[in-house]
Amino acid sequence: MATFVRPDFKLPISDTRYFFGRNDILKAVERSPFSVRILLGGHRLGKTSLLNEIQHRFLTSSNYDYRAFPVLFNLQQERPENLDHLRYLLSDRFT
Repeated sequence: MATFVRPDFKLPISDTRYFFGRNDILKAVERSPFSVRILLGGHRLGKTSLLNEIQHRFLTSSNYDYRAFPVLFNLQQERPENLDHLRYLLSDRFT
């Protein structure tokens, strides 16, 4: 079996063929897709790749029972000044 290394391995995975692992988190989200979850972790640990996988699974037409969607929010880019500013930034995603 040939080993394939993505040439863009430093970027988050957006193609589900290359995503693996994190099954415990994916199952928890599938069990209760409308619960609020916050994903925290260090730099380059796969947070965005996991969110991309969740988004793919919940926005496919075959999963009508799970029509929730993740809200991707990068605190490194947004840098809210306080909780009110964070609420504003989050609510702005829906308008």
